Amino acid sequence: MTLWPKPADPDRVERKLMSTVEVADIRTMQQDVDFGIRQLVDIALRALSPAINDPTTAADVVLHLGSMMRKLLTADMPPPAVRGPDDTILLRPWDLSHEEYVAHAFDQIRQSSVGQPNVVATVLRVLRMLIAHAHNEDREEYVPALRRQIELLMDAMATRADLHTSDLERLRAISRETAPDPAEHDV
Repeated sequence: MTLWPKPADPDRVERKLMSTVEVADIRTMQQDVDFGIRQLVDIALRALSPAINDPTTAADVVLHLGSMMRKLLTADMPPPAVRGPDDTILLRPWDLSHEEYVAHAFDQIRQSSVGQPNVVATVLRVLRMLIAHAHNEDREEYVPALRRQIELLMDAMATRADLHTSDLERLRAISRETAPDPAEHDV
């Protein structure tokens, strides 16, 4: 690493910097949440591929993504700039926003799942759960990105000529926030 300007005590600064850097062969989800999201999305995409055709695994991945996104949507993002004690500034221009995490978690799965109505139903339920969670946690600013995923998915499903009308109606019912989810058996 290069440090500029040269500090007054370079050995002490080097020791402090080296204690904050971890070098490893692989990155982990704890270090890079987006990496974990992308790993899960890759598993879902493989499961949805014609060669594998495993919608159960894809739906399970969507549920795991939902759990991860529940935590992520209520977490505060680190500031894009941090001022150090010597008025030095650390910039973090490449950090993702909550809306970008939503897109990374659901865009590709949404695009690839249209041939699997049961996976689509799971995606819709997870998105509705995240919308309800955002409302409950006073994170209304993330609701439009979640609703957009539902709109795009339902638009794609409405154009499917091979989807039975009763299946489309079921998905429409699941997608509506005001209607009870048909999976709720106690309603």
